[in-house]
Amino acid sequence: MSIDQTEAIRVMPGVDSASIHDVDMDLSSSVRDGVSITGGAGSVETDDLSVSGNSRYTVFEY
Repeated sequence: MSIDQTEAIRVMPGVDSASIHDVDMDLSSSVRDGVSITGGAGSVETDDLSVSGNSRYTVFEY
């Protein structure tokens, strides 16, 4: 996929829980973070998450 955002996946406040499984992403464009978790979001589980390219963080919480 080709996107022009700051993160490839974002978990927003109000989400009780999220599961991210079997993801392989190449962030060679302008995307900074693979997964961003916003304050107020519930638990986030990742399994087999691979991020390559120029990402700032694989998982970033703010």
